[in-house]
Amino acid sequence: IFVAVANVQDELPRFVNTPYSGVVAEGTASVGTSVLQVFADDGDTTDLDKVQFDITSGDGNNNFIIDSEGVISVQTALDREQDSSYSLQIRATEISDVTSSSFVTVAITVTDINDNA
Repeated sequence: IFVAVANVQDELPRFVNTPYSGVVAEGTASVGTSVLQVFADDGDTTDLDKVQFDITSGDGNNNFIIDSEGVISVQTALDREQDSSYSLQIRATEISDVTSSSFVTVAITVTDINDNA
């Protein structure tokens, strides 16, 4: 008798090491500067359990970008006088099952430099 047991994608991605918050200085953070990294995994144990990330809200001007490793970086010059903080909604989606998603909020504070002297 041969019995094959297949893994079922039954775990949602979950964020670890929460809550997430970061600080970035206006004017000194160049495009590409990393602010912080989020981490998510799920309880399934196959190579298909890779997680992809995207920013779903809180960044109307596209000031930030998130890569495949969960690193959030500055995408445009930041101005604290325009926005002193951001509350980004990050989604983690299991690549093998795009209906399997979880969300976390990331708080980013922009610190001031004296650029109005």
